[in-house]
Amino acid sequence: MEVSNTKLMNFQLSFNKLVLSLFLAGMNLTIHAADVISYGVLKGQKFFQFGPSSPFPASTAFEAFVMAAAAGSLSEGTVQPPGGGALVTLDPLANPNRFTYEEEFSSLGELNTTYPNGSYVVQMTGANDGAKTATLNLTGDSYPNTPTISNYSETQAINPTAAFTLAWGTFSGGSANDFVQVLVTSFSTGTTVYQSPDLGAAGALNGTATSVVIPANTLAASQSYSLNLTFAKILNRDTTSYPGATGVSGYFKETQVLAMTGSGGPGPGPDTNAPTLSYTTPVTNASRVPVNTQVVFAFNEPMAPTNSIEWSGNISAANFICTWSADARTLTCVYNRLFPTNSVITWNLKGFKDVAGNSLAPVSGQFTTSCEELPPASSNFSLSKSADYEQTSAGVPILGTNSSAFVSAFVHFTNVTPVTEATLQLPNGVISNLFSFTGNDYFLFGSFNTENALAAAYPPGAYTFRLKRADGTTSSATLTLNVEPNVPQISNYAETQSVNPDADFVLRWIALAGATTNDFISLSISDTNGMLIFQAPERCIPIRLLPTDTSITIPRGTFKAGDTYRASLGFFKFGARDTTSIPGIPGSASFSKLTSFEIRTTETGSQPTAPKYTNFTRSLNGSFQLSLSGQASVTYVIEASPDLKTWTAISTNSSPSGVISFTDSGAASLARRFYRARSSP
Repeated sequence: MEVSNTKLMNFQLSFNKLVLSLFLAGMNLTIHAADVISYGVLKGQKFFQFGPSSPFPASTAFEAFVMAAAAGSLSEGTVQPPGGGALVTLDPLANPNRFTYEEEFSSLGELNTTYPNGSYVVQMTGANDGAKTATLNLTGDSYPNTPTISNYSETQAINPTAAFTLAWGTFSGGSANDFVQVLVTSFSTGTTVYQSPDLGAAGALNGTATSVVIPANTLAASQSYSLNLTFAKILNRDTTSYPGATGVSGYFKETQVLAMTGSGGPGPGPDTNAPTLSYTTPVTNASRVPVNTQVVFAFNEPMAPTNSIEWSGNISAANFICTWSADARTLTCVYNRLFPTNSVITWNLKGFKDVAGNSLAPVSGQFTTSCEELPPASSNFSLSKSADYEQTSAGVPILGTNSSAFVSAFVHFTNVTPVTEATLQLPNGVISNLFSFTGNDYFLFGSFNTENALAAAYPPGAYTFRLKRADGTTSSATLTLNVEPNVPQISNYAETQSVNPDADFVLRWIALAGATTNDFISLSISDTNGMLIFQAPERCIPIRLLPTDTSITIPRGTFKAGDTYRASLGFFKFGARDTTSIPGIPGSASFSKLTSFEIRTTETGSQPTAPKYTNFTRSLNGSFQLSLSGQASVTYVIEASPDLKTWTAISTNSSPSGVISFTDSGAASLARRFYRARSSP
């Protein structure tokens, strides 16, 4: 997800796709003569839990599935929503036995507009049974309460060598007819490491369960896991429309938690493993860091509070306020001043120990701040639509896989009467609530698999923000977003795959159609560690990039030989800016499209043209003049020797034309002197 290039957390929205093997192990059947075991439609709401408090809304979703009895026994599955909605085609994706479809939305209003309550017609074509049709009723909006992990703090320091009991709040009104499932996946690999039994299977959790035991040694030491807890209210079961198969419909809520394990050990006993620094923000050697950034140190296990940090002399350690997170794994240091601009900030961690007393090995790092002063904080509201593309050949870029089209709405206020409620009315009349996490910000976010899906949910037209203030007053503003940029396309893609790092490289692209001074183009290039090595526009150097430009020169020396780089070219179109509708809070709307591509450099740069002497002259005063011709803008070193054995550099120079002239006044006192020229590394 990308909202103004900012990510909500350091982990992805990787929710369990509640096509839950779920209702599938299905219904205690021991012989499946039918081509299909089960099928279903569900509507749900998804949440994040960041602490012991209530989870925050993340998205809503429609899900449909058909589970085949065996690979090849099902050739097709579709779902027809009520009211003549667009036919949904189910895909087998990674599992040939499971045909699924999922679409996420940012609000219930949008979910219900596209997938209203009513009768869903499921059509299935089996290898032996042929075409089958079943109707599943999904009505009543009988969503369960939001699952909440009640021992959240314990999930942040799980002992992997011991059994762990995960506990949660009661499923309100939950019964044996309802269903609860826990899924744990590795954050680094996405592999499922634990899953409670499916509905109908022995040991499946029902609506009365409030805990589950994850066996010892299921989790690895010093790792992060995505933990998903699902409450499902099952309303209907159909065992007659398709004999031998079971159809289900219902509503669910799902909460995701990022869980972490301690260092553990081979078995019970004291912790003797030294802690490690997992990551820092900013990353070490980062450049162009905002002068108001927070410095964050994250560790692999809970740490003792006693420690010290040595900071560089260009800032004052006394101006830092450092606080530990509740799980004692993360230390956040806030500088109550602004960092100096265009400066190297260094840090050195000293005396850090984990709670068992094991010492952290010495570790240090640094980052460089931006040359730009921080603009004063200001209130604003905005609407943005975006799409991410990938170019892997000279052909047209293609939309990225898995949720590559996005919409976001944002309200930030400062030094004005606080906002207590914010909504956004879409051109189609749907009203969506904006959510607040910080008290000063309200936002809405949605992701889609295609641009068509984005356009259907958030069509071109007028979007109306409505704000309610703490003093009871209300205000509104309408932003019109009808503009849309073309997809950025690199026109010399083949050249990007064999860039000579020792020469300037000109990157070219197809123009931003209908470019105006209100539009914007951006380019960023990062190395394999995610470090930004080049960007445009860039005020610090400066580097200009105009909306009408179709190329930019990347200076020689920017790239290293034999490396691969990740680049992104963005086109931005802006709607009219509104500075009057809501006093003190200006608004803007934009549509951006970004194309990502790789740049590869050659193992060694091409050798500059060898220099050639073109003129030799000895003047009356004995000085020696010479001229050489080489490659334009390449630096050449002229060396002198009395004996062709010992050489000394006497001139280093370059010329835009490649022609260099040099006068050796020291030759006047010498009977002889030899000269040679070479290119500088």
